[in-house]
Amino acid sequence: MDARGFLGQLSALLFSAACRAGSRHSNSLTPFRTLSETPFRRHSNSLTPFRGHPFGVSTTILSTGAEVMEAYAGLVEDAAIREQVMGMIREEYARTRRMLEAIWGAPLEERRPHIHRALSLRQPWLRVLHRQQIELLRTWRAQRKADGQADHLLPRLLLTVNAIAGGLRTTG
Repeated sequence: MDARGFLGQLSALLFSAACRAGSRHSNSLTPFRTLSETPFRRHSNSLTPFRGHPFGVSTTILSTGAEVMEAYAGLVEDAAIREQVMGMIREEYARTRRMLEAIWGAPLEERRPHIHRALSLRQPWLRVLHRQQIELLRTWRAQRKADGQADHLLPRLLLTVNAIAGGLRTTG
């Protein structure tokens, strides 16, 4: 997973935890039907740092896909560790998505149609970039392990980070 994906996941995890902590119903989303009914929403207008957070997190969730996460996870050689960590990420991703949809009162694709459409148009090209980055990471790791001479790949790796960020319209 690239740094952007990691930070996006971290943001989603923190948002999810904040929503659960603010609710007496920490294991159930059913009490919240719309954004206006959540404890988070009631207090968000008075807490300036949180005003745009549901928008940012929902954009991150829409721009993150299980296919991409699984591809990056494939770089982890130890299958037990890979499955343990990916299991936690999958669960938290699904939980965060469910909570956001409970807050918005509809699927994210319906609530954020312009973002969804823009990301859908970019996905084929982003998949190519992710595959290139994964292969470069695999090669870089192998060369570092073999002879420690992998620095010549860093400019290409950084270029893939910036290209993916550009495709997602985020910071590289």
